[in-house]
Amino acid sequence: QDGGRIAARLLSKNIRPDDDVLIVRIVHTGAESTQARYRQKGFLEYLYGTDFSGNVYRADLHLMDQESNESLLDEVLELHPHIKGAVIFNSKAYILGEYLRKKQRRDICLIGYDLIERNEHLLCEGYIEALIAQHPRSQGYEGVRLLCDHLLFSKHPEPLMEMPLDILIKENYLYYKRCKF
Repeated sequence: QDGGRIAARLLSKNIRPDDDVLIVRIVHTGAESTQARYRQKGFLEYLYGTDFSGNVYRADLHLMDQESNESLLDEVLELHPHIKGAVIFNSKAYILGEYLRKKQRRDICLIGYDLIERNEHLLCEGYIEALIAQHPRSQGYEGVRLLCDHLLFSKHPEPLMEMPLDILIKENYLYYKRCKF
């Protein structure tokens, strides 16, 4: 939930309290991840715990249907012109970011997750305001280390291992990218 709270805080610092917010869910095969649901819960808890007085709208976009996504976003943003903030709770922020770039919409602050290549380009261009990331190399290393400790030494891992959450913006993402944790 902390990743969602961080996204809400970042967004609320970039929009007015009465601006509207769009929560975008990327629909693809399988159910929405538990992580995305927790992020959304933390996001809404934080947002409604502040002086936020705008509306929250939702849109479901499809991973492989750019034409349908564009049509839906055109409609949503035309119906709700006070949307000035948006969030996507997984690594697919580029789907909305590419739409914003195509439409030259720099008036919507987009927060997303994970420094993947497509998100990185949009972060550099200013169509994504910030990305929240957790060191994927560290996550992989810790998972393998815990598995080895369990298999080789019968150690039982803690049920929850927390990883640092990093806020990446255009001015600092290269430091994160160069870091080999």
